[in-house]
Amino acid sequence: MADSLYYSDRLKAVESLENPTLEQLFPFLGDQDPSVIVTALNKLPNQQTPLLVEPLNELANNVNPSIRCVVSTLVSSTLPHKEAVDLINKLLKDDSSDVKITSLTAAQTLLESCKLEDYFSLVSSIIYLTNDPEWRVRSFVQLLLPEIVSFIGADLAQKVIPVIKNGLKDSCLEVRRQAVLSMADMVKMFGSDWGRTYIIPIISLYYTHPNYKIRQSTIAAMVEVGCVMGKDSFSTAFLPMILNLAFDSTSNVRLTILQQLGVLIQRNILDQGTVNSRIAPCVETLLKDKDSDVVMMANNLKPLLHPE
Repeated sequence: MADSLYYSDRLKAVESLENPTLEQLFPFLGDQDPSVIVTALNKLPNQQTPLLVEPLNELANNVNPSIRCVVSTLVSSTLPHKEAVDLINKLLKDDSSDVKITSLTAAQTLLESCKLEDYFSLVSSIIYLTNDPEWRVRSFVQLLLPEIVSFIGADLAQKVIPVIKNGLKDSCLEVRRQAVLSMADMVKMFGSDWGRTYIIPIISLYYTHPNYKIRQSTIAAMVEVGCVMGKDSFSTAFLPMILNLAFDSTSNVRLTILQQLGVLIQRNILDQGTVNSRIAPCVETLLKDKDSDVVMMANNLKPLLHPE
């Protein structure tokens, strides 16, 4: 039935195969109908074999992006490691955002077992997508940064600092959020000294950025990274910046500061002495703010300042 003129017959034929061999599936992988090809791909046995290198590479050039997506999901389980890395490197340069995203998922799996030479090849392809037009791709790159640096160690982790900078000033909120989480993960991985050397300077650079949305994201970074680094580091490095931004010209930034001060108090990052001497006067001033939402948020924060 693989040579039937009717695609419905060919589709039924491949669907009816139970535990098929590669020999049975190969004719369907060369079919002209996408549904037949995808069904055949999903029936490939979960074992790595060089016999699939050529057909999967051919399908990676298929005009249908759905087929290329499926190929990318199968690469790590069906091809030998070196050939899998080579094909994912190719698919990471695809024109389709969906293909790049599924390929990044495959790359994440491959990174876990990469040899050194394959690792740097794969990382280069991932980093290349830092400025991709699609925000989902850029966010995924930020997500992978802790995994990338866990392999190369603290000494080489500084190589991804430009990628982190791009993430923190990205035009998309979701990308900035992921950059913040990845920064905190890396500081957790390498320690406060590494954070002071590489992460605090980034936050210091962008907390006065002309775009108020980026200033808001640096506030989130101060909180997440500061909670990892601990009370002393937070009070020394971040609290002065937080208090400066409490009187930002943009009301949304002032609101964000009040929200995050509540988070810091609830996480016990600010001791009561600091709350009394530095936070409470700031909140009292914001109770007289010209923006009604800021005043309401400041009022909501007051009970946390003086717990019973």
